[in-house]
Amino acid sequence: WGETEPYYSSLDPLTWKEDKKDDGYQWGSYFDTDDEGNSFYKYATDKKTELEATDDAATANWGESWRTPTEAEWTALYNAEDFDWTWTSNYEETGVAGRIVTSRIAGYAGNTIFLPAAGRMGGSSFYTTGTYGYYWSSSLSENTSSNAQDVYFYLNNVFLSERARYCGFSIRPVCD
Repeated sequence: WGETEPYYSSLDPLTWKEDKKDDGYQWGSYFDTDDEGNSFYKYATDKKTELEATDDAATANWGESWRTPTEAEWTALYNAEDFDWTWTSNYEETGVAGRIVTSRIAGYAGNTIFLPAAGRMGGSSFYTTGTYGYYWSSSLSENTSSNAQDVYFYLNNVFLSERARYCGFSIRPVCD
């Protein structure tokens, strides 16, 4: 959370960047702390609760009009009265599993987004690829500055949650 590029330079084969190879996705590699997540430089002592554009992967990779959704935006998308979250194990016959989120809001009814079940990275390993999806929000946790808000899902359920900021999660950018 708050990093603008991955810790690896290649996925096939998995090749770690030199300064990240010892820890992978752990506190030891995280940009905002040098004491294993006990204190931070940003988003804790400065009382900021949303990612700045300079620390937003969506903005850094897609440009100024793109950003990572806020917790409030994920919460709105999570609303079962307005959206259906349907599991698929073969999105558009690509073999990719994930959730198709379909709007029921007037004027947007039937519009969809697809969220792949890309899993997550922890340390130097991938976990739950093809069975779980983890997506960051741009919002810091209200409970502890070492965590940020996220949404995650699997076959049977969808959850709003919070996790340690060093976790390697996906982002689903939005355009303003």
